[in-house]
Amino acid sequence: MFTTEYDQYIFLDPIVEVFMKVFHLNEEMMRLAIVLIGQYPLAWLLRYKINTTEGRHTFALVTGLILSFFTFKWDALHFFFSSLGVYLIAKFIPNRQAPYVSFIWCMAYLSYGHWWRYQYQYLMYTVNWATTQMLLTIKITAFAWSYHDGQKPENQVVPALRPLAIKSLPSLKVFFSYVFFFPGFNTGPVGFFNEYTSFMDRSIFAQEPDGKIPPTEVAALKRFALSFIGIFGFYLTKLYPEAWLVTDEYLNKPFWYRIGYLLLSVDLGFTKYYFAWFNGEASTTLVGYSYNGRDPKTGEVKWDRVNILNFVAFYTGRDRRTIPVEWNICSGKWLRYYIFFRLPTSMQQHGVLVTHVVSAFWHGFYPGYYYFFLTHWWFHRVDELFDKNVLAKYVYEYQGRERKIRNVFYHRLYLVLGTIHFWVGLKYWVAPFRVMSLYGGWRVWQSWYFIPHIFLAVLHIYFTLFGSKDEKKPATVVSSKQSPVPVKAE
Repeated sequence: MFTTEYDQYIFLDPIVEVFMKVFHLNEEMMRLAIVLIGQYPLAWLLRYKINTTEGRHTFALVTGLILSFFTFKWDALHFFFSSLGVYLIAKFIPNRQAPYVSFIWCMAYLSYGHWWRYQYQYLMYTVNWATTQMLLTIKITAFAWSYHDGQKPENQVVPALRPLAIKSLPSLKVFFSYVFFFPGFNTGPVGFFNEYTSFMDRSIFAQEPDGKIPPTEVAALKRFALSFIGIFGFYLTKLYPEAWLVTDEYLNKPFWYRIGYLLLSVDLGFTKYYFAWFNGEASTTLVGYSYNGRDPKTGEVKWDRVNILNFVAFYTGRDRRTIPVEWNICSGKWLRYYIFFRLPTSMQQHGVLVTHVVSAFWHGFYPGYYYFFLTHWWFHRVDELFDKNVLAKYVYEYQGRERKIRNVFYHRLYLVLGTIHFWVGLKYWVAPFRVMSLYGGWRVWQSWYFIPHIFLAVLHIYFTLFGSKDEKKPATVVSSKQSPVPVKAE
């Protein structure tokens, strides 16, 4: 992007440099951290002091633009141009083709950002505009599909997507207010357009006393407190870096040491997301955007309509549903609603594989991403066979959409072994995602002698040759938020 001689004053470079020296962060990460913390007073102002829908849209747009340019300088223009392209496509391209054209436009634009990162920041963990463009791609491709759905008869839209259908094209102001809505803009979580407008006009709070937002401070504080896991983990990753996994020193260590170091370093690597993600969740909660009604049993307010991570559920996961349901939740919804559901009938049998590949491409061009997603797709397939051949026979008894425990001992054994298997396997699969390179990912798996892959292969072959031939899958109960679709985001 271009620069001017006044940029250091426009973007407050001297002030940022002071913070960089104090916290020992590079400029991009320091700017992002300042924005994440600076969102709180702005969210408070939007929550309490802006009293009209029109005023809220104006405030969100102006504030979002300022924060975007502060974080990415002139690179923030990418967000404007890519979003404007989608708006113009929705306005002028026939409805039948518009969402497909929008998807191609957005993925092509995002691919340029990934290419730039691959060329000029190879194997570097940095903050650049392409990372935020990933989240924006979710927003604006979902907008295009929702507008497409809104122009069709309701009975032609998947029931789960009908509340998201956009009946008329909004004004440019409202559209860009949604695009640049600052809570969650840079790091997530992101919501869909109708969720945003129902929050801004306060219609979503119609069931609350006087239609007002319930108190948000305690719920937001809880999410903010979790962000300190990210701060603690960020500095620990410097002591146990994942990059060491591809070195000769690591490969020459004893096998037991290689196992322990990979499990520790990759698990610590997860924490680098938490400062950004939990601050994003805290700001969306503080402003009231994540409101999701009340629990019908307890009457407590639920703050999970727009969220990104279910921390405890992710760490206690045990099957193929864990990643798309509990990790990077907003991306999981996008993949489910606007990739998996949109595949033609002829591709439905390969829908999970296609969605894994799209998710990998959305992340970028590093081979490590494809190592991870293709392995997770394979795990997804084996886990389905495990459900049919083990859980349905020995652990659970299925009755329609309900399931009951068939054998208490086997159930407890499954909970323990399943959790251990998933926890260990996930670290092994994710390691190439983190080291990113083709050769590096291979060396990491080689250091474990490909044992988890061999384990999957043995199960797959056994279930295929000797397992149940009934293709009907057990009708396990999953919550409305769950998805058969994978996602993992930076």
